[in-house]
Amino acid sequence: ACLALLASRPDTTIFTKIRSLEIWSFSGIEWLTSSIFHSQSLRSLDVYAETFEASEILPSFLANIGSGSVNLQVVALSILSGEMWANDLPQQVASSFISFPQLREFSLTAPSSFVQSFFNSSPPLTHLRELNLVSTHSDEEEVMVPTVTSQLVGLTGLTELSLVSHSTAMDLDTFRQLATHAPLKSVDIEFEGRFTPQDVDFTLRCLHNCVWNSVESVVLSADGGWSNFSQDPVNGEHLRPLSHPTFASLKTLDIGGFFPFEINDLELGLFRWRCPLLESLHLRSYTRGPPRVPPSTTLAGLISLGTTLPNLKHLTLPVMVDPTNLARELVVQTSTMISWDPSYSTAVNPFVAVSVLLNNFPYLESVSPHPRLASTDSDLDDEEDNREEDREREREWIKSGEGFEKMHEFIQTALKIRMPGESTRDAAKRLFG
Repeated sequence: ACLALLASRPDTTIFTKIRSLEIWSFSGIEWLTSSIFHSQSLRSLDVYAETFEASEILPSFLANIGSGSVNLQVVALSILSGEMWANDLPQQVASSFISFPQLREFSLTAPSSFVQSFFNSSPPLTHLRELNLVSTHSDEEEVMVPTVTSQLVGLTGLTELSLVSHSTAMDLDTFRQLATHAPLKSVDIEFEGRFTPQDVDFTLRCLHNCVWNSVESVVLSADGGWSNFSQDPVNGEHLRPLSHPTFASLKTLDIGGFFPFEINDLELGLFRWRCPLLESLHLRSYTRGPPRVPPSTTLAGLISLGTTLPNLKHLTLPVMVDPTNLARELVVQTSTMISWDPSYSTAVNPFVAVSVLLNNFPYLESVSPHPRLASTDSDLDDEEDNREEDREREREWIKSGEGFEKMHEFIQTALKIRMPGESTRDAAKRLFG
């Protein structure tokens, strides 16, 4: 019935009250170029153009929708792999965006080369506040370092940026341009390929281009598989860009990759003095086994960090948990921290350690399970290729994991009897004396 109506009256408007539209099929050109979906109420458009036929009609469809839905604020596009579309498709799609003067949020899933060509040709997106880019890459696609584009630098209203990168060199350059002069508050980058400590340093330095004091959340993560594991650690030098005034309002820092962290107590001072508003700090190492070098942060460094950041609630940090290294004169302080993920920390005398932790973090509710090896001692004995020192390190790793599990169980037991307004520390004292 709709197709018959369109054949006689192609300017018919049917869905005048529609607010959200998803297009999965481009099989009928007639209805896609008609005014059937023209609506002043339309706010959100989600389009999957993952066939060659879809890519042919996509530019005219977008221009048509924009001409009759001037209040559109959210657009999401998913484009097929690069070898299927015409060379000028990115430019055609970009030119249609002049029809979206109220665009606030844009999501684009496409090959890296499409992303670059799109932004080289797009009109100024001055009203854009949130940008989500998923940059795909096929083995056949040539990865090139792009030229600087004035359109990227012109996104002066951008506050939220999310990027999934498959070709690091190209997409980090895109990111550098996007960050220039933008008042970014939130940055989330996921590296599908190799993600190195040098990439951490470069990405943080890129954010120096942002408006000072604007950045509140930075999440950098890797999803490239164990083949990308690197023994080169992230150290204090890689995090030194955080001393820039851009990060004075930082509340969340989350870095996770296939590499270890070597941050000593002195280098932790960077967070205390330069990022005083931190609420969540996560330094995650995706490791399946014990590190070759023990953590550089000591229990004293952990306590100093947690008790001098007044807003810190959640922490992931590898630590050498040895209470015997604490100075006798260390003053017990209090912190609002409620969760600690020890990552690949090493525990010495966990029962003393949990007492020290609760004295300094009285509201602690969780010590996350230790990522210890699934191997048992008998499994290790069967691995002839393992050197004796490797097997010993793995046994110590398993022992540490058991210690952290006992620490977590201790805290959970105290939480079960904690009364309203009571700290975990005080509940533990009532329970265990």
